[in-house]
Amino acid sequence: MHRSLNANKYFEFVQSVYADDALTIRREVGIAQYLTDNASALLWINLDDRFTWGRYVLDAAALHVPIITTRCTGHAEDLFPHTTLEHEFQIKEAIELGKRLLSDEAFYKMVAEVPEEKLEQFRSDTLKEKLLSQIC
Repeated sequence: MHRSLNANKYFEFVQSVYADDALTIRREVGIAQYLTDNASALLWINLDDRFTWGRYVLDAAALHVPIITTRCTGHAEDLFPHTTLEHEFQIKEAIELGKRLLSDEAFYKMVAEVPEEKLEQFRSDTLKEKLLSQIC
């Protein structure tokens, strides 16, 4: 925690560093507001270098929003094989994918329409059954 009486210190710092009319910086919000705000995005970019569950990948798939991401998110290759990069430093490739998504309607639709059967394995009841089958 920074020793400041200004609770907005870090938020204001980020706003000053990334001040740009094309970029909106928002505060953290609850899940309902997060999904509402981000469902209307044309595409998402998440060049994560952490080996993680990949929550954003699942959210993008559920919302049918294409996401450019990395293999680190585990299931990205299953849900978004055409926009999954090998690593987070492939900035040039991410930009090219973004341009293609925005200019090629057929490609965009193919990437965005994640089949329901691919999402089935990530539903809470499916994951619960899988976990219980492993520990019982």
